[in-house]
Amino acid sequence: MKHFFWLSVAAYVFLYFYAAWLYDGFSMTLAISLFVAVVGFLSWRHRRKLAKNTESNVQTDPTTQISIDTQPLSLWHSPLPYIGIIAVIAIVFIMRL
Repeated sequence: MKHFFWLSVAAYVFLYFYAAWLYDGFSMTLAISLFVAVVGFLSWRHRRKLAKNTESNVQTDPTTQISIDTQPLSLWHSPLPYIGIIAVIAIVFIMRL
């Protein structure tokens, strides 16, 4: 699915720049250069991130267990109940007008 998404994005970008070249005289050389530069940059970042992750995995001792004390989340720490209360008050106020 991920490959289909990126192939469809690539087709869209190609058609966009091709149409701009046909109708506006846009430079396809510039478009291809920009595309290669962006893809190269993203590839470089992805490789660097993978290398950094493997390096950090090697440095950590797999036998060390880290215990994290967590508490269950409270509903009132979320903005949703307050948004709901304000929405109900607004609806009641509007209905009375």
